[in-house]
Order: sequence, then C-alpha cells, then structure tokens
Amino acid sequence: MSEHPESLASDDATRSAIRGELERNVFVEAGAGTGKTTSLVARLMALIESGVNVDQIVAITFTRSAAAELRVRIRQGLESHQSIGNASEVIDRALALVDSAAFRTIDSHVQSLLREYPIEAGLPPGLEIQSRTDEIESFAERWSDWVGWLLEDEGEFVDVLSDAVTLGMHNPLRELRSLAELVNEQHGFLEPVPVVESRGGEALEGVENLGVMMQMLRNDMAACQNRGDKLYAYVSERVRWWYANVPLHANSEEEAKHVLASVPEFSRKPRTGSAGNWMNPIAHVRVRVEGAADILNEVLGKLRGRVAAQLFNLAFEFVRDELVATRLSEGKLTFHDGMVFAVKLLRENEQVRRAVQRRHTHVLVDEFQDTDPMQVELVE
Repeated sequence: MSEHPESLASDDATRSAIRGELERNVFVEAGAGTGKTTSLVARLMALIESGVNVDQIVAITFTRSAAAELRVRIRQGLESHQSIGNASEVIDRALALVDSAAFRTIDSHVQSLLREYPIEAGLPPGLEIQSRTDEIESFAERWSDWVGWLLEDEGEFVDVLSDAVTLGMHNPLRELRSLAELVNEQHGFLEPVPVVESRGGEALEGVENLGVMMQMLRNDMAACQNRGDKLYAYVSERVRWWYANVPLHANSEEEAKHVLASVPEFSRKPRTGSAGNWMNPIAHVRVRVEGAADILNEVLGKLRGRVAAQLFNLAFEFVRDELVATRLSEGKLTFHDGMVFAVKLLRENEQVRRAVQRRHTHVLVDEFQDTDPMQVELVE
C-alpha cells in the first residue's frame, strides 16, 4: 500500500500508539493510501516482538491476495530481524509458524471454526462453503421445484398469489422470489412477521363506505357553477369512474378488493379550486375528498399489508425449509450460512467461545469498514 509522505509527520503519535499500546483495542479510521495496512503490519510485528506467539494472533483481511501479502510482509519483517542479528527464540518460532498462522479472509476463518466444531454448531462434519455460482444454481433449482409443487397443491399459496394480483401486484411470483433472495442473503437477522387475521368482509365494507362518500361528492358536483374549476375536474374524474365501473352492490369480497385496487388514486390534498365557483362551502368538498382518500388508503393498506406479510413468510419458509435445510443435510453452506452458524456457535456455546478466546488472544482486522454487523459480532 502506498503512503502519502505529507500524512506521515502529522500522525506520528497515532502511529506510535498503534505500534506501542498493545493492551488496548484500537480502531484506525483513515482514507485510502494513508498506510492503514502498514500500521496493521507494524502492530502485528510489535505483538510478536513483545512475546505473543504468532499462532495466538488472527489477522482478517478482505481478500485472499491481501492475506497472502500480509503473510509475506510479516515473514520479511521476521527475516529482517534475523539478518541484523536480532534473532530470538520468539522470532525463530514465529518464522517457523508464519506459514500456518491465521492470516486469512473472514470466510476462511468461519470455515476453519466450523470445521473444528461441527457437532457443537449443529453441522455435519466435512462441510464445504459453496461457490457463488453453485449457490445461484441451487437456488434456481429449489425455487422451481418448490413453486411447482405449491401451485399444484392449490392451497394457501395460490390464494395469496390471487389476492396479490387482485390488489394490484402485477407479478407476485417475481416479488416473492425477490423476497426469497433477500431472506437467503439475510437469514439470521430476519424472522417471520405477524399476519393480522382478516375479520372478514373488510373490502365489502370499504366499498360500501367509499360509495357513500362518492354519492356525497356527486351531490357536491351539482353545486359547482363552473365546470372548469380544478377541484370540480378532480372530483368529477373519480365520481364518473366510480359510477361507470362499480356495481351498486359488490357481490363478493374478491370483487370488492378488485374495485378498491382499481379506483383512481385519491389525494389528501386535492387541487385547490375556487370558492366562488361553488354554491356550497368548498371546504366541505375538500373534507369529503380527504375522507374518501382515508377510506381507500386504510382499507387497501390493511389488505395489501396482510398480503405482503404472507408473501414474506412464504419466502422465509422457502429459505428455511428448502434452502438452508437442504444445504445443512448436504454439508454445503453458503458464506452467509457459515457466518450465521459461526456467530450462533460463539454466542450460545460458552465452552467453545472461551476455548477460541484463549487460543486467539489478539484479533486484527484489515478494511474493517467493509464488515457487516454479523462479522463484527464474530470478531468481538
């Protein structure tokens, strides 16, 4: 890594603290090219020189090439000590172990941990971390089988998809797959969401209430003396649509859902209009427009919210029961699976956690800003 010479003199105290204050945790925040990796190497060398065995140190890098470069730089530092006559038992031992030291990427670290404690982590021995290509192919195959089976079953799955289409979602299967991809990438952080049970007849009630408001607005239209009024035009468009498309009485809940999803959007802030164009107070008209918007938004919000929760839970079940369960049985995990099980292992198994902490007394992380919350918990 290159360094900007002008930055070196200004932060000597910080660099000295990184190298010298080995008993405290240090977080280094600096721009690219300012020598963060060089400082990490310096701190790692200082730890070895202070008597810390190299096999007690974990150094986590962002890429495998960075891990290899770190190993080379530490070896060169140790050999430099030997060449100038500063060799010691500590330096000699570090040189002997540097090739097997835990300088690795986060995924390699996770894999090493889980291979050492598979039973404690609830995993089969000899697990593998899938390549990204294999993960994508496996997802596509399991998804196709799962969707086909549920469509043939014609149960709740089909009902949810039908509701989604009725309520205006053009391609619920695509939305469901997107949710499944999200859950697959974030499982361990996510849980099923509660679904508010339907009390029945909500859409029919919404259509009835909206119909009352439309009749009132229709009466208001007759009191407008100027058909060019902006508020009149706004109200007229919606009232005319309603009476052209909505039967006097919706025959079913499904029909009522379709009606509500098709109504032209109502704004709670309708176009102003001019009070002089209306024989009735224009404020009353605006209040009724806002009332219609509230009825529509409340009912649709409940109906669509319920469908969204059902779709999310279907996606969650697919990931849990079809993807993760299959990967566990085959011993072929994704990188994210590995993170979830590693964090769970250290969080819940005190014996393993203490054994790992005794073995790895010092942890250094390069490019820490690129870690996610689960990786941070693993390091901590």
